[in-house]
Amino acid sequence: MKLRVVKKNKHIFFVEEDLSLINGLFFAIGKQGYELTIARTRMEAEQLWQSGK
Repeated sequence: MKLRVVKKNKHIFFVEEDLSLINGLFFAIGKQGYELTIARTRMEAEQLWQSGK
């Protein structure tokens, strides 16, 4: 019997305006296998959320 491992999508949505913090988040959290979406403003976050991204 062969086992099949299915990797679940891990996605985190951040709202952050500090560019240096964003870069650190992409590196550190992305390295752990998470997909990140980061909005820099509340308006951008609302647009991304409503569009399903």
